[in-house]
Amino acid sequence: MRGNKFKLVLAVTVIMGMGGIVGQILLLREFLVAFYGNELIIGIIMANWLLLEGAGAFIAGRGKVSPVKLYPILLAVYALLLPLAIFFSRGIGTAFFQVLPGEIVETGQVFIATIILAGPVSMVHGALFPVSCKVLEVADRRSNIIGRVYLFETLGTLLGGFFFTLLLAQHFHSLEIALAILVLHFIAIAALVKMFAPFPQNVSSGVSAVILTVTVVIILLFSPMSEFLHVNSLSRQWPQDEILQYQNTPYGNIVLLQREGEYTFFYDGRPIISVPAPDRALINDFVHIVAASHSKPEDLLLIGSGLGGLLDEFLRHPLKEAVYIELDPILPEVVEKFPTDITKRELEDPRVHLKSTDGRLYLSRTDKKFDLIVMGFISPETLQTNRLFTVEFFQIASSRLADEGIIAFSLPGSAVYMGEELVDLNKSLFLSLEEAMLHVEVIPGDINIFLASNEPIKVDASLFSSRLDEWQIDRGFVSQEYLEYRLAPSRLQWVKDLLLESSATANYDFNPAGFFYSMSHWGRAFSPGMLNFFKVLQGITPVWYAVFLLFVTVVLMAIISYTRADYRGAFTYSLFTTGAAGMAFDLLILFVLQCLFGFVYQMAGLIVALFMGGIFLGARWSLRYSSSKNVFSLFVGIEVAVILLLFGLYGLAVYFQSFLAVHSHFIIFLPLAVFAVISGFAVGGQFPLAAAVWDRGNKGTSRIAANIYAADLFGGWLGGLFISIVLFPVLGLLSTVLLLVLLKLSSLMVLVIAGGGKGERGEVF
Repeated sequence: MRGNKFKLVLAVTVIMGMGGIVGQILLLREFLVAFYGNELIIGIIMANWLLLEGAGAFIAGRGKVSPVKLYPILLAVYALLLPLAIFFSRGIGTAFFQVLPGEIVETGQVFIATIILAGPVSMVHGALFPVSCKVLEVADRRSNIIGRVYLFETLGTLLGGFFFTLLLAQHFHSLEIALAILVLHFIAIAALVKMFAPFPQNVSSGVSAVILTVTVVIILLFSPMSEFLHVNSLSRQWPQDEILQYQNTPYGNIVLLQREGEYTFFYDGRPIISVPAPDRALINDFVHIVAASHSKPEDLLLIGSGLGGLLDEFLRHPLKEAVYIELDPILPEVVEKFPTDITKRELEDPRVHLKSTDGRLYLSRTDKKFDLIVMGFISPETLQTNRLFTVEFFQIASSRLADEGIIAFSLPGSAVYMGEELVDLNKSLFLSLEEAMLHVEVIPGDINIFLASNEPIKVDASLFSSRLDEWQIDRGFVSQEYLEYRLAPSRLQWVKDLLLESSATANYDFNPAGFFYSMSHWGRAFSPGMLNFFKVLQGITPVWYAVFLLFVTVVLMAIISYTRADYRGAFTYSLFTTGAAGMAFDLLILFVLQCLFGFVYQMAGLIVALFMGGIFLGARWSLRYSSSKNVFSLFVGIEVAVILLLFGLYGLAVYFQSFLAVHSHFIIFLPLAVFAVISGFAVGGQFPLAAAVWDRGNKGTSRIAANIYAADLFGGWLGGLFISIVLFPVLGLLSTVLLLVLLKLSSLMVLVIAGGGKGERGEVF
């Protein structure tokens, strides 16, 4: 009987892990759509989830309630809170912050919203860990209970990541998945209540019957109930429009709204197409100036954001062929499903060749030469788009230009005044172009138009006007007088002089300065508090971070050496730094994939699942040796392995960046996938060893589990925030890796000092 209870708790622990990872991914996707998200938002959401999960574990570990009674209650609360959190996350911007769909929400508001909505869910899930450890101990007292729970929860996380990526995300919407998690949890609760009978026998039987009845009702009403909640929540999120299409794709989220005959397409919460009445003034200004900068543009490559007016306007010019790149193949399908005159002309013109691929990959693989290579109305506000504005990308694009070929794009600007953040953004991309091209021109205006070529570019109003007349272009408002104003030499010189005053640096794949300056400009417009934070970050060099880490190391070593502090503090600090390193591996692998491929959302679930698979294997391996006398040596060995793996990540990233045009996606993805497993193995290998050290000679399994689990998650929280907000966008990949290495060296040194102790401490090792 005790063996059956033990196996049941381990099975429920697997379900607990599955529910946790699926819930985290679901809320992450919903928040990205609700808050116009980028990698900054991803970091905030993931970090806050870990923080609150750690807080839940810490609190639950000190509770006095019977774990056998508390465990099914917490499972039920989590299963019920998850669909509620998803439901209310839709429309939270309108309800709490009075912002309309597509408007940017302040970073501070995002932080608060994730605490409010994801907080209860993640805290309850965190509380499950120490409670499940105690329940497993009640079922059958065996060695290293904490390590076993950690192992089987990780297995559940692995399975949940794979199921979500390969099955659930492709075929079901968020609330359907959340209700499926609820059903699975209720079945587990019924089994626990029947097996453990935490209440009087007659009460336990009644509770089991009620739970099973509710579960059957939910299953019978599953489809209509989930669809009702889905439709109702979407109407709260988009309250003023009719929703014609809502679809998750491997690349993002597509929403089509209609109001008074106007279609607006949103992608991951951003409005990207408005037809049949787009902003013709903006489109005409950009297209006519870009096209007229070339003597005879015949071959066009347009990357992203072209449907709904931009491509249509280019087709009015004397083009022979227009290659249009759209990463997500579902988006053109949805556009074609709801046709307008503009989109029909764009998609049915025989000169247009639609390619559903990554624009950067297409450029690196094609032999074709283009007269114009144009980025649509996009900016480096995410790592996905930033990779189209880096030195490395411009070097690739330069090699694909025909004679007199031109690269063109636009950035936010002004005809009369640009703030410091906007100047930095424009300067960064100006420098990036200069490193790859021989000639660069900037035309100031409400949008600054960048033109770059390996041949001299003559920016002249009369020349541009004569070319447009020769091609018999309907100019709209782009008259001769307008061009003379827009292209006035004094204005061109003014913007160049302004850029010279900035100390901004060029934009690279693994040092994404453009992404950082874009966030700073975003902060100026929408989050003044975040702007001040970014300014502080710009003044902090890697040396100061290193000095701070050295100070922390010296203090901890002094405490252990001179006050004979408990050796377990060294293990806890090491778990904290490993938590930060674990989050670093997770995020940096995703960021590297984003920089290399540009479609991380298709791979995110799989990478997380592989990383968790490595953690499972590492935990299973170390669990075998948790009773060994060599625990300390094994623990220190893993510390060294984590340090070496951090260097390995940087080496892999640089290698594949250099050979991206040579290797297929699979050849690049496979080593990074293997690396995710190996790094997960190292991260997962430490927790059972630390749990064994803490557990020797002690009682109070739930409190021990809470302490070390919270330390691990708190490290992940700090790592997530600093890597996504501070280290990677400000310092770049190399400096981020070096600082993480210093952090792990600090815990290694503290461990060595602790391990040098004699007597009671030494016996543990």
